[in-house]
Amino acid sequence: MATGVSLHIGLNSVDPAGYDGWSGPLDGCEPDAKDMEKLASSLGYKTKKLLTKKATSSAVLAQLHAYSKQLKAGDILLLTYSGHGGQIPDVDDEEAEDQDETWCLYDRQVVDDELYAMYGRFALGVRIVVLSDSCHSGTVIRAFPPSVQADIMSGARDLSEAYPQAFSDSYQTGRRGAPVRYRLAPPDVTARDFKKRQSLYEAVQFASGGGDHRALGATVLLISGCQDNQLSADLGTNGLFTVRLLAAYKAVGKSASYYRLYKKLLQSMPPDQTPNLLVQGPNSAFKDQVAFSI
Repeated sequence: MATGVSLHIGLNSVDPAGYDGWSGPLDGCEPDAKDMEKLASSLGYKTKKLLTKKATSSAVLAQLHAYSKQLKAGDILLLTYSGHGGQIPDVDDEEAEDQDETWCLYDRQVVDDELYAMYGRFALGVRIVVLSDSCHSGTVIRAFPPSVQADIMSGARDLSEAYPQAFSDSYQTGRRGAPVRYRLAPPDVTARDFKKRQSLYEAVQFASGGGDHRALGATVLLISGCQDNQLSADLGTNGLFTVRLLAAYKAVGKSASYYRLYKKLLQSMPPDQTPNLLVQGPNSAFKDQVAFSI
């Protein structure tokens, strides 16, 4: 019988000592993590969450490493992240836009190369689902070369054009009518952080060995909060992406595939926040499996 484990990461702030005085206050990220843990628990996952101060780079990477030792073929990891997303210069020339995407954990940014290298530790046949409610998250698991991605997705990224009626509702105000915050690590903050930790970030980028072209044993499916050049909204109570994802999951039912869930989600999102769907690894049919099924 397959095992399902889940890790839910939510940061309502970061450590200003680690980010040169920037604390990145948000309101909806811890609620996102709690809501996703509740869903995972209801589906039979063994859950764990890391909130704000506990969501350090060492804690997250250590937990993923532990899961990589535990899970075997057929098992599944559900990994959700709600927090700031950033970008730093790509030094190993594997990103088309010359930027690597990051998650802003409590003490420092974790680069998509680090995450890819961690996924590479998982056994052949393990399934990994990543939900990232953060800015610049479109390829935060790292993308295939465009021609390969197009073959796998069979036009999935064109669905926003297929559903123009989906993008009419507004989300200009959040809790109590306050302006929406975005889960964006400001470029000046990430630039200073990159300069401060340049040797570390360059080391993890080069250590990944050009992961876009290195085979994975596990298959990783990402549904992101937005595209790499877009921002994800924090509504105060939750993230817009998380709210709409949970509503889409309820609407399509528990027997729907990831691909059908993604299509339904797209119908509810505004044009400036378009979720992405990516699959990496040997099982390109993963997107057609029942969403979140163990």
